[in-house]
Amino acid sequence: MNNLERELSSIKGLQKKDIQAVTAFLVERELSTLGHVDLKTLTDYYSYVVKAFFQKAKQNHYGALLEIAVREYLRTLFDELIIEIDFCGKVTREKGNKVKTFLMLQGISSLNEITYDSRQKYEAYLRATDCCKVQEYVKTLDQLKLHAIQKNNESNPGRVFQISYEPQVIYLGYHPDYQTAMDFYYVRDKFELVFDFSIEAPEKLKRQIFSMLVYSLERPINRKNRRELYLVPLKKLYLYCAECDIEDIEQMQEREIAGFRRSMDGKVGTKTDIYMQIVNTTRKHLFMTAEDIHWDAHVWYMDRFRLKENQMNPANHVECLRFLKIYDEDNLADFKNYMKYLIGVRKIGMTSVQARYYCILQFLLYCEEKGVSADKIGSVHIEQYLKMLYDRENNQGTFNQAVKILYAFFEYLVIKGKLQVVPFRREFFEMRTIHKHHFGYVDETTQNKFLRKLGKFPEDLRLMCIHVWATGIRCNEVCTIKGGAYEYDGEDAWMTVKQFKTGSVKTIPIPYNLYKLMKEYISRNAIGPEEYVFKSRKGRAYDASTFRIQVQRLCRENGMDYIFRPHDYRHVVATDLYTEGVPLDQIADYMGHRKRDITGNYIDIAQEHIDKENRKYFADNSWDLEMPTRDAKMIREENR
Repeated sequence: MNNLERELSSIKGLQKKDIQAVTAFLVERELSTLGHVDLKTLTDYYSYVVKAFFQKAKQNHYGALLEIAVREYLRTLFDELIIEIDFCGKVTREKGNKVKTFLMLQGISSLNEITYDSRQKYEAYLRATDCCKVQEYVKTLDQLKLHAIQKNNESNPGRVFQISYEPQVIYLGYHPDYQTAMDFYYVRDKFELVFDFSIEAPEKLKRQIFSMLVYSLERPINRKNRRELYLVPLKKLYLYCAECDIEDIEQMQEREIAGFRRSMDGKVGTKTDIYMQIVNTTRKHLFMTAEDIHWDAHVWYMDRFRLKENQMNPANHVECLRFLKIYDEDNLADFKNYMKYLIGVRKIGMTSVQARYYCILQFLLYCEEKGVSADKIGSVHIEQYLKMLYDRENNQGTFNQAVKILYAFFEYLVIKGKLQVVPFRREFFEMRTIHKHHFGYVDETTQNKFLRKLGKFPEDLRLMCIHVWATGIRCNEVCTIKGGAYEYDGEDAWMTVKQFKTGSVKTIPIPYNLYKLMKEYISRNAIGPEEYVFKSRKGRAYDASTFRIQVQRLCRENGMDYIFRPHDYRHVVATDLYTEGVPLDQIADYMGHRKRDITGNYIDIAQEHIDKENRKYFADNSWDLEMPTRDAKMIREENR
């Protein structure tokens, strides 16, 4: 009896004919011991049995013999693994025996050593041996791995388990945190959970994707949103960037982003727009979490700069500045440096920065179209651009502002040594402006109709509208009222208002009923004295544009043919105060104007008021409008 026959004879349950069949196969392959059998040998043996026996029963019987023999032969070398699997108690005997054989042949001595590569090989082995329930058997392997993860977590209470970056496959189904891994256990398409950081791709790209992957796993969101908003699109973005050799997601430009969209055409149904959000989400995460500000990024997110209120009006929040459409490197560098100068050195408000940004962006897009750099553009192109701009704007004031902004940009380039002189003279292009009074007064009938409809508005919008109507304060001032703004001294009610336009704080009188409404609202919603009373979904101050748009929508839905403009009620309050005889300087102080002539723009004197004042004036003064009768001779004598 040779060594191979002795090994097989020592295994319980094997009949003589079984031993002969297995021995014949192994000898044919020149294998002298069961210790030389590997997965390929098992697969080849199963194919050998299928060819040798046509009956399914015999295929099943003889096909399992070598696997049984190998498992029993290796059992003593993997005692701890066997105990772990048996102790798990979550697998059937048949499936447990199968996975034991596989793990031992892989040299895995502990369930902690199971990896995604193990999972792939096990699934391939099952398919090669015609296993009829491949996914159920693979699920057994997953259950064993999850059991090991759970035990590891329980043995280390208080420890935070996270994935770490390595140039290899990360399989989220085997995440080291048990709860996270369990969240992915029921995902049907397990390939969605695979992020392969061993593929050929720029290292910077891999680390950016990994950082975003960790962030997405930490977000407190439900499984569906995590999958659709983060994991699925993030993997698609990763594979697209790797294929296109994109090194830095923060420097993706408009064409590359459009290419990402095209890569999903016809493949993701109606989810293209949802998946496209991952580009902006990833950019923002990378920009916000970087140790130093990434000035070379093509999108700057303003929250990173932690701007003070004198630079960023909370009710007119500027989310970001985008530089995606500028491809000329000189233009792009000049544009970014100028914006950096305005934000960091000049420290001007973001509303003004944004106005300059859009104006310069349009000019640089024109330069891109003409194929020239801003620091090399000639006077002919400047004149053509300004003519085109004037024809488009058709407004002298807006056009002059654009000329001023463009001139300041060129002055900056001169200071930086990019130009010798500004390539145009501002005074040659600025147009004469004629002041036109904007009549914004809302008549009393319209006011009453609007107020009667407020009962159908959501409470926060209703209260904001009442503030605008009753006080005439600016829309952004309404949006940024804080919980501690309301006071009552026993006789009068007051409200403190932050004026972002002037950078000052003022206290104005308000109706007592409005004070009572707001104190009850603040108490019911547990709003702190430093919290914004009216908040957006993100917890910030309510956005002024959103407020206006929402109220206009509600007016339409409630049958009102009225375009709500919050600023019109500043005209209403200023005009009503004036018609009641309040001096202009006091109105200016109430409105928050530094100059009286600005206040005059808000006073819309109605014709009926003028007629009323005329009647009153002439009624109080006796005027004889008839000329006394004198003869012509007397008049001629007087003229001499």
